[in-house]
Amino acid sequence: MMFYKKRISIRRRLVYIFISTIVIPLIIFGFLLFKSQNKMIEEKTIDSVNREITQISDLMSNDFLNAKSITNLFYLDQELNNLLKSYNIGKIKDLEEYNIDKLMSRYNAGLNRINFQSIVITNDGKIYGNAMFKDDKKRLHLDSAIWYENLEKNPSNIYWIQDDTLDSLFTAPGYPYVYIVRKLHDRSSWNPIGTLVLGISENEIRKMYSGYVSETSSVFIIDEDNNIISSVDNLNLAIEPAITKDYLHQHSGSFKHNIGGQNLLVNYYTINATRWKVFSFSDLNFLLSAFDSINNRFISLIILYLIVAILIALISLRKFTQSINLLYHNMEKVKGGDLNVNVPVISNDEIGDLSQQFNLMIKNIKQLMNTLVNEQKAKREAELLALQTQINPHFLYNTFASIRYLIYTENKEDADAIILSFIRLMKNILSDTKEFITIEKEITLLKDYIYIQKLALSNEVEVNINIEEKIKDTKMIKLLLQPIVENAFLHGLKPKKAKGHLVINGYEVDGIIIFEIIDNGVGFNVENLHDIKDKNSTRIGLKNINDRIILTYGKEYGVNIDSSPQKGTTVVLRFPKLNTKEEYKAYEYINS
Repeated sequence: MMFYKKRISIRRRLVYIFISTIVIPLIIFGFLLFKSQNKMIEEKTIDSVNREITQISDLMSNDFLNAKSITNLFYLDQELNNLLKSYNIGKIKDLEEYNIDKLMSRYNAGLNRINFQSIVITNDGKIYGNAMFKDDKKRLHLDSAIWYENLEKNPSNIYWIQDDTLDSLFTAPGYPYVYIVRKLHDRSSWNPIGTLVLGISENEIRKMYSGYVSETSSVFIIDEDNNIISSVDNLNLAIEPAITKDYLHQHSGSFKHNIGGQNLLVNYYTINATRWKVFSFSDLNFLLSAFDSINNRFISLIILYLIVAILIALISLRKFTQSINLLYHNMEKVKGGDLNVNVPVISNDEIGDLSQQFNLMIKNIKQLMNTLVNEQKAKREAELLALQTQINPHFLYNTFASIRYLIYTENKEDADAIILSFIRLMKNILSDTKEFITIEKEITLLKDYIYIQKLALSNEVEVNINIEEKIKDTKMIKLLLQPIVENAFLHGLKPKKAKGHLVINGYEVDGIIIFEIIDNGVGFNVENLHDIKDKNSTRIGLKNINDRIILTYGKEYGVNIDSSPQKGTTVVLRFPKLNTKEEYKAYEYINS
């Protein structure tokens, strides 16, 4: 009875939740829609204008870069360079005799979209080139011009300028020009031999962008000193310098401004080639007026959605709350740790399917947990056995006995070397908790162990280690080889009367890492391998290694042993190559 009442309460609460989270927010949203919709549209409008002004700036920047490249052609023209050098040293009195004006016109067709005029001013002020009014002045004295002083200080720079003196050579009053100026140098001595000036009219600059300016906007090109270079003022704004001054040092952006009661959207972007700014002024009210119909349609859709949602909610709530409640309460049991649950399937719909999947999931979880418990138990036993083989008391005894003997015989260098090797080995065995290490590091640790064992056997064992270079960065289980090498020393090579040989090979075959540990020791009968199940057996490490490989990589990998009495032993390990960081991390995750 209590459950029935609680179930009704849940349904009522769902109604309240629906009203508070759907109905009321939609009503409030309807009142605030106009403002929020306008804000979204305004942002989209700003983005659209930004894209347009960025396109204009990039197109102009490309044209200006092409203009700069024309100055490079003049700069690198050997004939022009030779004429100016000869004039400066007095070999030539008048460059007009050498058709320098014609020479200055050879690159006039270098720009497809821009017409320009060019002159060269010699060091003594003489003017040569195709400027319209150059003949009106025989010489120019530019020492007082700021841009000329800048060229003198930075002779390798190229400047974009406006200049009244140059206007008198290139254009009539009321038709402004912009100029590119740079020094020309004797490339063998770097001495200045003249000044190159390229003049581009404001009309030519306006042609670059005027086709992109709508009737409801104005565009101004502003230089770094806040001077207007060019403009298309369709809105008749006559802007004040103070409007743009604060934004000259910013690369791009937008803001709103009011001029004469007109709400304007102002976007600006930098022309990279000249560092000028393109300022676009757009009528904001006109831009937003096109979206009024969208606002009205959106409000209608919200109202329609609200009505339909309420109807559907009222019809659906009663049908599925019972199934939801059953599923919810069983989920709460699972959350509390009780996996012995089964949800009754009382509806033939998605909730019923969900209940069936939930029951199947719980069944699979229980099976998986049982499997993981068994696997983890087996793995932990294998790891405990691994620790037994890694820190073998017999190995510790031999190591300390060797150190004692070396100290007693005053063989300090070997004693120091064996202690360092022992420290490195113990540090990596006891302090490094990583399951996987690189093959290169495994071999380094193995070399320390071998060095200690060789000293313990008075260096009567010759060891050869051959590892393919391409597998050295591959990850493998830590200290997988040491127990096998230990068995080779203790049970194969130490009992042997003659000199022993130990070979360790590591290589890759078709994505499989293979290690071979081969000794010419006394060997043993392979049929007696079942003895390793005895926990007191000294060969306990062989089974442990095999178990670790199988538990980590699968049953298709492991250890193979081939041995014969008095003929030696060969142990072969096989496990997959972990090519990526994600692969060995996955194995570490499983092992954790």
